[in-house]
Amino acid sequence: MNIEVYESRKRNAFTKFFPWLTGIAVIGLCVALILTLSHFSGRKTGFLSQFYEKLSATTVQVQALLESGTQEDLVHAALSLTVLDTIMEDGRKFVDPDIFYNYQFGGFDNIAQTLLSGMEYNGTVLCEGFFQDGKLSPSEKEYLTALGNDLNTLKESLSQNGQANTGISIKTFNGHTHVLFSKYSDILSLGLSNGE
Repeated sequence: MNIEVYESRKRNAFTKFFPWLTGIAVIGLCVALILTLSHFSGRKTGFLSQFYEKLSATTVQVQALLESGTQEDLVHAALSLTVLDTIMEDGRKFVDPDIFYNYQFGGFDNIAQTLLSGMEYNGTVLCEGFFQDGKLSPSEKEYLTALGNDLNTLKESLSQNGQANTGISIKTFNGHTHVLFSKYSDILSLGLSNGE
């Protein structure tokens, strides 16, 4: 066999299979991209569902605290708020780094801290923790009523037909939680102050 014929056949074989190899590579990349997007979408869906379920439970806990006014219900409500805080932090770490969570705007953990131990700023006690005198004061009841209403509003904004709306974007989610955190970062505007 002549070397030129051999080289010609070799080139023909490569040229014949090159489009197939390119097609297989493109299909492989598309499948990998689809799987990656599907995995991300699944994590976002899981995060939004988990957050919504815990938000629903927290709303019930805050309402129970308002109605019964016991130390035990205070602890349950504060723990529920702390779990919401953890879900958001984990969501930012493991689901989407764009999940907004600016501690300057409080957050669920700061609301729980307000309930349990009050709030202090630059050495000045702005408000005492709830039940310091053994019962809920009128201002504490007003705070809990507002908190329950605001948690319900947040829950409704994240729901569709009474279920978690897992189709919302993280930007929309951030917008709804930011409204709540902005409001609860200013304790004085919520009617709680030292001595009330």
